Amino acid sequence: MSKSRRKQVEIVDVTFRSPHQELSEAEKTYVRRKLNKLARFFHKIWTLELTYELVRGQHHVSILVDADGQKFHYDDKAPEFRAAVDAVVQKMEHQLARYKEKLQKRGRKPRE
Repeated sequence: MSKSRRKQVEIVDVTFRSPHQELSEAEKTYVRRKLNKLARFFHKIWTLELTYELVRGQHHVSILVDADGQKFHYDDKAPEFRAAVDAVVQKMEHQLARYKEKLQKRGRKPRE
């Protein structure tokens, strides 16, 4: 599908939480760019909440997604912030692809 015909998903609310340190604008932009990949899975994303903590040199990233009436939660950790975000997004894409496939399989059965 061309970019002009691709549907745009509306993300209503994006929240960044980091109890011990503030995320920079560059990090927030990186996360938003990565999460735009969710467009192919949902019609509307109501809330997207990212929680970030640095614990003993490990970057913990947790994402909570509320979209199309379903809630999904993912988390991962890595030695670098971007690696942790990439790992979480990869988990999300895999799980959401399985979820979408499951929904499509549950469709109506053809008439005999």
